[in-house]
Amino acid sequence: MSMGRKRSLSVLLKKGMLGYGNLFYPFVNMWRSFRQPQRGRAFGRGDKIPFYVSFDLDFEKDIKGLPALFNRLNKYNVKASFACIGKFIEMFPESHREILSEGHEIVNHTYSHPDNDELNPHSYYVELRPEEQFEEIRKMQEVCETLLQYKPIGFRLPHFGNVVEVDMPRLYHQLNKLGMVYDTSLLKYNIPKGKSDIYETDVRGITEFSISTCPYHPYAACDSWHIFRSDRNVYRWIHRFKTFEETFQKLVKGCFLRQEMINVYLDPMDMIAHDVFDALMELAGPYCDFHPYIDFFKKAV
Repeated sequence: MSMGRKRSLSVLLKKGMLGYGNLFYPFVNMWRSFRQPQRGRAFGRGDKIPFYVSFDLDFEKDIKGLPALFNRLNKYNVKASFACIGKFIEMFPESHREILSEGHEIVNHTYSHPDNDELNPHSYYVELRPEEQFEEIRKMQEVCETLLQYKPIGFRLPHFGNVVEVDMPRLYHQLNKLGMVYDTSLLKYNIPKGKSDIYETDVRGITEFSISTCPYHPYAACDSWHIFRSDRNVYRWIHRFKTFEETFQKLVKGCFLRQEMINVYLDPMDMIAHDVFDALMELAGPYCDFHPYIDFFKKAV
């Protein structure tokens, strides 16, 4: 079988799992528990695990929610990473400057976020030519350096559901060319076989931070969007009964028992509208140390 055909079959399989694999979450969780040893002696004992906290600023409501979110972050003395879009930096430069003045990190999330309802609804990242994909990343870097005097060292792709179609080695080379050092776009189930949750990619100098998956939907990112706002029945049905707090309690417990890191992204609009950030901090605080991604490269973790 040719390499191209193998890749096509792999993409189809992964897309199928994204769409329907979550229906089998009880069996996937059983397999995961069997495959991954539980190194924590008991929940509530053992070393604290790193919890990488990030927020996506994909809509104006997210940006307008920043002041309230900063208050909550300051309450727990937590620094976070914010995946930002170049066009929004141009529209709201002062709000993005405040992210930096508060001591948080900015992550490159492309210039226009293709397939964004507010900014770029009729474009899709995976359908762009390689040079257009690179330009989306480069232009965001340029805007950030020009308006904020800040150069992001990390990147997050728009729309995780399409990431299986992205040429990741080419992406890593593009990031390397721009002087960046990490990516955080792959769900845990998508990372190469034999790799840890944080690993150095085959492109020297580029590290991948894999994204934690929902304990009830192992083929979906553990994000606030799929809990609160998704129109997919497979998500809505479960989270009618499994609340945000229950979901994160299960995530923290599982990762603590296996002594794994946690890496999630949240939307400020959800944190403020549903008033759940305090609950998240109180659930995770006894078992986790909170970090932005940049801390990893400061050897703080």
